[in-house]
Amino acid sequence: MNVQEDKIATSQVAIGISSFIMGAGIVTLPRSSSEETGTPDVWISILLGGFISIALGIICAKLSQRYPEKTFYQYSTLIAGKPIGYLVNIIFIVYFLMTATYQVRMQAEVILSTSKRFVSRHDTL
Repeated sequence: MNVQEDKIATSQVAIGISSFIMGAGIVTLPRSSSEETGTPDVWISILLGGFISIALGIICAKLSQRYPEKTFYQYSTLIAGKPIGYLVNIIFIVYFLMTATYQVRMQAEVILSTSKRFVSRHDTL
């Protein structure tokens, strides 16, 4: 047996994690949003947020093509200057840390609710 076959490729991990995150978001976001707002029209803001995310993703992709040898943190200081670039970098880092903690919490809720249903189903045997 080849050892290479037992390894998971980086692309497989990226696809698996993004699928898991999107799945948890699709399951939990509409319910929790409509409970908080008290209206079923939350889909409009979710759709608008999706379009904004796609637009920002396109902008980031174009900037990455324009500065192929640099990371986001490097070319943000080139474009906006050092003080503003560092501020933008700090904002991005804080944003992604907050997003990561939210995603971990959502994953934990999905795992707990799934395991409770699984355990309660098998306890009756």
